Parts: sequence; structure tokens; C-alpha cells
Amino acid sequence: MIKTEQQVTLTIDVNPEDAWKIIGSVKNVDKWFPEMIKTCELKGNTRICGTEQGDIIEEVLKIDNENKEFKYAFIKQNMVPDIDDLIGSMKVLTDEKGKTVVNWKWTFHAKDIESANQAKEAFKGAGNMGIKGIESYAKELNK
Repeated sequence: MIKTEQQVTLTIDVNPEDAWKIIGSVKNVDKWFPEMIKTCELKGNTRICGTEQGDIIEEVLKIDNENKEFKYAFIKQNMVPDIDDLIGSMKVLTDEKGKTVVNWKWTFHAKDIESANQAKEAFKGAGNMGIKGIESYAKELNK
């Protein structure tokens, strides 16, 4: 197994507090990532996100409101094959102009280089789409 990671960092045009409210709530992923997530529910520390390929089950590891950081472990997912030990984290930062910077990172073990590269591409696409979805959802909530 090869340990690797993928990271997506985007600056979005919303207030950092608004972005954090969305991410830090841990709920409503289906509202800001509807292209992939069709349903989302939180049961204790377990988040269950329904997709067309089946449920993604995640364990919430950390919600740090002070540092605006959320970390979670994938218990079950069938979106990206041939990877294990998948951990995701999202952090909301503020740049020098007061804009929101969202950093979304995944660490995982892949069975080989090809699987690692396929997973990295999948996470890159999902990360860009998801962060832009957070921006759209935050703007919708503030209308």
C-alpha cells in the first residue's frame, strides 16, 4: 500500500464565518454538493451521505470551531476504489484581503501508483466542485 494525499485549496467570495457555518455544521452536504451527495444525515458522530453509488459512511473525528477545522474518517465509501484508511479534513482560513480560503485535504493508502493517481484525480475534481458548492450555498443562504 502506498500512503498518499490530495489537497484542494480555493479562495471563494463569501464571509469566512459563513463558510465555516456550512462546513462546521457537518450536515446538509446534499445542499452544497448536490452533484454527488443526494441525502445527508447525522446520527451522533456518524454522517451518512447517500449517493447514486450507495451510502458513504463517515465518522466525525474533530470539529474545531476556534480554528475552523473539520476532520472525518471514511468508514464506508464506494466512490473511489482500491484505497483504504481515507481521512478527510477541511479548514477555513482568511487571506490578507479578508476573503475565504477553503483547504480540503485527503490522506489515504492506495494499492498501487495507478490507484493513487486515480484517487488523487477524483478528489481534485470533487474538492473543486464541493468548495464552489459551499460558495454558492452560502450566497443562497444570505439572499
